[in-house]
Amino acid sequence: MKIRIIKYMLIIICLLNPHAFSQALKLIGPPGGFVEQIAVHPQFTNIVYSSTVYAGAIFRSADGGNTVNPLDAGFKDFFVTQIALPYNEKDYVYIDLSGISIMSSNAGKDWELILNSNYEPHFTFNPLNSDIMYMTRDNESLWRSNDKGKTWFEIKSFPQILDFVAVAPTDTGLIYAVANNSFYKSTDSGKEWIKTFDGGDSIYFSTRKMVVNPQNKNSVYVKSGGWLFKTIDGGKSFKKLISANNFSSFALNPIDTTIIYTTFGDRDFNPVGDILKSVNNGETWNSITNGIPEGIITATAIEINPQNTEELYVGVGGLGAVSYTHLRAHETV
Repeated sequence: MKIRIIKYMLIIICLLNPHAFSQALKLIGPPGGFVEQIAVHPQFTNIVYSSTVYAGAIFRSADGGNTVNPLDAGFKDFFVTQIALPYNEKDYVYIDLSGISIMSSNAGKDWELILNSNYEPHFTFNPLNSDIMYMTRDNESLWRSNDKGKTWFEIKSFPQILDFVAVAPTDTGLIYAVANNSFYKSTDSGKEWIKTFDGGDSIYFSTRKMVVNPQNKNSVYVKSGGWLFKTIDGGKSFKKLISANNFSSFALNPIDTTIIYTTFGDRDFNPVGDILKSVNNGETWNSITNGIPEGIITATAIEINPQNTEELYVGVGGLGAVSYTHLRAHETV
């Protein structure tokens, strides 16, 4: 099997089997911190962005990770909390750096300020029309743009802290929102909202990722702290799929949605992690670390190539510098 590990700023080509670990190194710069964000372009999938947890470091690859170039956004002391890529624009990228939101229309050569806030916003695109964007703002309000983020207007103020929103790919009028321990949805692009679920004392959503099943608009996956929840009835009820202190991220196969990937590892408190795969909607899980030595896995981020779902990008720490691993999903052990 073949696994390609790309480190900032170190490229590693690895040929792995269950009994061997060999690697050839090509140093292209100094080591950095842990990869915290990865974004694969939904249409032009050779374009991959990543960021490290410290120093506002942002990187771009235009060839699927074979070469990786640093981008200078001018915010060296900030933490990148999101990288967002619109479907129908090749060179547009939206970055949030701990409340300072910027965008580039030329692949990171130049940047424009969208918002400077004390709170971390979150960007979501209409999957069929990337001119339409949504942004959580000021901890409680949801805003919309119809012109790629140039102008914004508020569409909803929530009674609780608004963490995350997601648009259903099969019905772009359907938007889901997570606010503290409550789950909301709108069926008219955000004009009217209903609360479908109140977790009370049993569930507290502190969401860092939410994915609507691209084939079933009523199926939604929510990462909240060390838990992965799933609803199959549009947010009326939730089932817990993962519960682990070092659960870091997940990715849903957009073609075969019975397949889910999860990563584990906390860079500070639980560095020995794992990469797991489920082929039955999260009922059971198997490790797919594919021979990477156990002691170096601190898997902090994961994304899937939406057009070639056998390719995963995984942030892997513990190698002495940041890395993200490009592996074949079907090669399991």
